[in-house]
Amino acid sequence: MKIIILLILMIYSFNLSAEDISKKNDNNLKNFMSIKTSKANMRVGPSEDYPIILQYRYKNLPLKILGKYENWLQVSDWKNNRGWMHISLLSNKRSAVINKSEGDFIDIFNKPNSKKIGKIGNGNVLNIKKCIDLWCLASIKDYKGWVKKDNLWGIIQNEQFD
Repeated sequence: MKIIILLILMIYSFNLSAEDISKKNDNNLKNFMSIKTSKANMRVGPSEDYPIILQYRYKNLPLKILGKYENWLQVSDWKNNRGWMHISLLSNKRSAVINKSEGDFIDIFNKPNSKKIGKIGNGNVLNIKKCIDLWCLASIKDYKGWVKKDNLWGIIQNEQFD
């Protein structure tokens, strides 16, 4: 019973909103980062003393950064799982998840608004090279092409980078 109460208190005390955490944020925090390793733990709170709530086993999965406490980042994934990860587990490498509610596949093009060269399934993780206007240049394994931004989770719609 004591363990259950302790866990509830830990979850409550570190389930802070992004607004509360922003007081401790660095101004240089990115909106999204990606998992650097093929095994990374998400924890209830910002320390290895807190229990693991989720273990990721997929390198390059994008995570939204909600806040920071010392060397720990509060993050959320594309399925809205929230928790804390040590900054050493994350990378600035850009990636995105195909998140299309209507249908299981999105089209990939050789150039924006040009010839369709294939389809990619919902839930796949893409490496993002650059984004301009409504499009992102993405790669998955040996395939490379342009996809529409509105099909991706991990990219802000008005974001542009090269």
